[in-house]
Amino acid sequence: MKNGLIINGSLDSWAGENARIDGLMKSEYGKLLREAYDALDVSVLFQSRIHGNGHIERTMLLGAMIAQALGLSVHESRMLLLCCSYHDIGRRNDFRDNAHGNIAAKKLMSPDMKRKFRGYSGDDFRIMQAAITLHSISDSEIDSVARRYDLGANCRDRYYRVAKCLKDSDNLDRVRLGDLDAKHLRHQESIDMVPDAQWIFDKYRTAQSHRR
Repeated sequence: MKNGLIINGSLDSWAGENARIDGLMKSEYGKLLREAYDALDVSVLFQSRIHGNGHIERTMLLGAMIAQALGLSVHESRMLLLCCSYHDIGRRNDFRDNAHGNIAAKKLMSPDMKRKFRGYSGDDFRIMQAAITLHSISDSEIDSVARRYDLGANCRDRYYRVAKCLKDSDNLDRVRLGDLDAKHLRHQESIDMVPDAQWIFDKYRTAQSHRR
């Protein structure tokens, strides 16, 4: 399994059991997800049982599912998957930490991280920084974060879409903690995925136990 990931090597078998994943893998969004998994650098991820590789893998899969359900463009879907990949690199612990999104966004400025985001500059790069900053704080800060990253009116809609999809992708994996509250999800399409999020977590946990 490339990069030591579990889901990338399981998607074909999971698709045979889950209609939503089957539809994803037959679409362009499934191809984008594969590319994102192949490019993921696990060495920079926060390592823990709660916010480590497993959480990132599942958030990426859920992000691809949301992108498909909402019909995001290929470009925005790639941006979302990059945000899902590295949204927690600013974590220092597994506890509530409102600052870790901002720390992660700052880390994107390092030469190594910028290489991972090659092809995205200007507005797109700042949109991803802003989305990652926002993911760990209240939605009420969405516009103040946009101003912080100098996101003008021409890119606000793109920022809103990527940021809200990242938040929903991240929140759906709260099934691992047993405290997901669907009323905090931002899209009806995300709410409809709650059973799938639980199914993915259960399958992941089973696959993980088989590797030990």
